[in-house]
Amino acid sequence: MEKLVLLPLSLTLSISIAFAQPIVKIWNSEDSLATLHQISQYLDYLDVREDIYVHVSFSEKMPDNLEGITFVKKTLPNEKYPFDKVIKVKIKAHMSNRKQRLVLAHEMIHVKQYAKGEIRVIDQHHVIWKERTYSNLRPTDRRYTPWEHEAYRNDVQLAKARMEQPQVSPVASYTGIR
Repeated sequence: MEKLVLLPLSLTLSISIAFAQPIVKIWNSEDSLATLHQISQYLDYLDVREDIYVHVSFSEKMPDNLEGITFVKKTLPNEKYPFDKVIKVKIKAHMSNRKQRLVLAHEMIHVKQYAKGEIRVIDQHHVIWKERTYSNLRPTDRRYTPWEHEAYRNDVQLAKARMEQPQVSPVASYTGIR
């Protein structure tokens, strides 16, 4: 009799835990499993546990001056995206493994910033960073913003910390390798 009661409780607990963390989808990676391990370790290290959908794609159609970019697509929760934040990360394809790890670490810091609400983009020229509004931003200004400063200050450390961690299987909710 007790087993009948415990089974639904454990099932409910595992379902709620699975939905209490990011869902990650990877597109066009040369080694999707290794990329998934990297992302799950970065998210764990950065303590990102928010209900977000992270879409990481490796693209050959990136501007020459960009190696990676992260942005939020606001959605109304629905069957496809049961989250209010879909965070998209684009990484330039065909970089060395070392460079790819570093760019991915940098972009995952931006994922953390969006997930935790540290940064909110109002429009192309207005951003709120930790409750302070930055206005009239030009593309050339962005490298010198506090959110970029944080990412550049910590990306090498994050990539290095990931390399020092033992390889572990990604959590079940990190899914969607394509």
